[in-house]
Amino acid sequence: MITQTSGASGLPKGVCWPFGVKNDMAASAIDRSSRTNVLITAPLTHSSGFAADDTLITGGMVVLHPGFDAAAVLHAIAQHRIGRLILGTPQVYALAEHPDRAATDLSSLTELIYTGSPGAPLKLRKAREIFGPVLIQVYGTTETGVLTMLPPGDHDDLRACSSAGRPVNPEALSIRHPDTGAVLPVGEVGEVCAVPRWPTAGYWHEPALTAALVRDGWVRTGDLGHLDTDGYLHLTGRLANMMKVKGIRIHPEQVEKVLRQAPGVSQAAVCGVEDADRVEHIYAAVVPEPGADPDPRELRRHVAEALSDTYVPRLIDIRRKLPTTGWDKPDRVRLRADARAALTRPAPQA
Repeated sequence: MITQTSGASGLPKGVCWPFGVKNDMAASAIDRSSRTNVLITAPLTHSSGFAADDTLITGGMVVLHPGFDAAAVLHAIAQHRIGRLILGTPQVYALAEHPDRAATDLSSLTELIYTGSPGAPLKLRKAREIFGPVLIQVYGTTETGVLTMLPPGDHDDLRACSSAGRPVNPEALSIRHPDTGAVLPVGEVGEVCAVPRWPTAGYWHEPALTAALVRDGWVRTGDLGHLDTDGYLHLTGRLANMMKVKGIRIHPEQVEKVLRQAPGVSQAAVCGVEDADRVEHIYAAVVPEPGADPDPRELRRHVAEALSDTYVPRLIDIRRKLPTTGWDKPDRVRLRADARAALTRPAPQA
C-alpha cells in the first residue's frame, strides 16, 4: 500500500507499507478505537486515509468533504452526528470564528483532532472555551505515524499549548544531532527521530531517499525541535526550510509563530527567497482575522520587538488565503514562487 506525503516542501513522496504491516494497523484499530462517525476534509491519499480505515474497521461512518469549508463542516457535524473531526490547525480557528458556529449543534463532537502545524496558545484557549474539552493535537509524519499528543486536559495550560504534546512512547522518540546522529540533551534543538511501531518499506522508486530515511535504526523526520524538562516536544522547523539571512540561520516557523500571535492575524506563512544577487530575504504572507486590517508596518515592528530586526520580513503580503497542501500546511513551493514574483514587483509610486 502506498500513502503519499503532503508535498508541502516539494513533490509528494510515496511511502510504502507491506500488507502485513497494514494488517497489524487494522488489528490495532479494532483494539483501541470505538465506533464513531468521522468527518475528513483532507485527501485520503495522505495520512488521513489511516483515520478513515480505522473508522470503517470499527463500524463507524466516514463523511468526506472535497476540501475544507467551515460552513459545510458545521452543517455536517449536526447532520451526521460527527463524533471525531480531523482538521489542520488553522481550520480549527476558522471553525471557531465562523458565524454559523453558535447556532450549530456540536453535542455529538467528542474529539476535535488537529495537526499539521503548531498552534497559537491564546487561540487554542479560545477554541477550548468554545468547543469544550475535545481538542487533541497530534504530531507525527506519514513515515512514522503519531509521535506525540496533546490531550484535552493540557489545553488549559498555555505553556503546554505552545508545544506539540508529549511522546506517545517516550522510548521511541529521540532528539539527535542532524549531522552526527548523536543524542542531544533536554532543551537542545536537534532533529526529531523515531522508532515507529509500524516501519515502512521505504519510498516508492526513490532508493536514495529510502537509504537516507533511517540512521542507526531511527527514522529521521526532517523536523527540528527539543524536549523540555516536563517531556513536552517543542517544534522549531524543518531542516529543508531553514533560511540564512545576514549570516544567521532562521527557521520560518519562528517568524510564523510571532506573526500568528499579532493582533488581527489569523494565519501566517514565511519562506526565504533569493534576489538577483543571490541574497536571501524573508517573505511573509498573512491572512487577517474576519473584519481585521493588519498594517504590515505594525507587523514588522511586532516581529522586531519579539525577535530582532534580522527576523523582520522584507515584504509582508496581506492575502485572503494561503497556498496550502495536506492538513492546511503552507505550500512552500508555491509560496516561494509568489515571493519571487513579489520581489520583482515595481515599487509603489509615492
